[in-house]
Amino acid sequence: MYTTYRLIGYLCVLCLVTSSILAQSFSHLKTLKTPAGTLRYNAEVTRIINRPDPSLSEFTPFGEPILVLAETELDRKTAKKYLIAYDPGPSDDPSYLVLDAANRKAIKVVASLWALNLVVASNGLLYTSGHTNTMYDKHCKYELERDTIVEVKQPFYYIGLASELYKPFTLYADREMTQPIAQLPKGSKVTVVLAEEYPNPDMPDYPFERFLFATPFGLTGWTRIESMQADGSDDPAAEYMTGVKGIYFAGD
Repeated sequence: MYTTYRLIGYLCVLCLVTSSILAQSFSHLKTLKTPAGTLRYNAEVTRIINRPDPSLSEFTPFGEPILVLAETELDRKTAKKYLIAYDPGPSDDPSYLVLDAANRKAIKVVASLWALNLVVASNGLLYTSGHTNTMYDKHCKYELERDTIVEVKQPFYYIGLASELYKPFTLYADREMTQPIAQLPKGSKVTVVLAEEYPNPDMPDYPFERFLFATPFGLTGWTRIESMQADGSDDPAAEYMTGVKGIYFAGD
């Protein structure tokens, strides 16, 4: 009897672990190509539409018919249906709209998620990735809370970008950047490891970011990168550039 209970316990643990792995790998989800990237969805609770809807043109920047990708359940426990739509943005800065369409006469935007790729896991969680209206390929997690979608805050945003410097940078041991530990000349190879947000007192909704670099030798340190729409790859002598290959603001 004890052996039987142990076996049942192991099976329960295995089921939990398997469920966790599936939730993180998304291997059980189907993929729909979008104009920007991909939509991952649970086929059991999703109806693919993938056509423009002129009745929803008010939600696009220039009044064009919005591209409705799918109708789906954000959380299978509630079985409530939402529309997932694609918005190209006013200046090539794509986003995905989550619409509450329970009342077709009063459709509400639940969320506008800047991303190239969207994952709707149908367990109340959504995930986004892609370089749009950000300085880098940003990976975010969101949670449905009473018809509101809120970001699940992370301590850092992982980047992991092998890059090159188009201007000199100083790396610091502390977040306040008072203790320099390395001077990196123009042309240095670096890995942009991660970004960390910190408060912007003048614009609370738009926090500052500091970046953690790693050198080929293995030194790490914090630095700041100016928010610019060019990284310097087209013109390394340009005055206004981030100076870090692949790090630039994509959008307005």
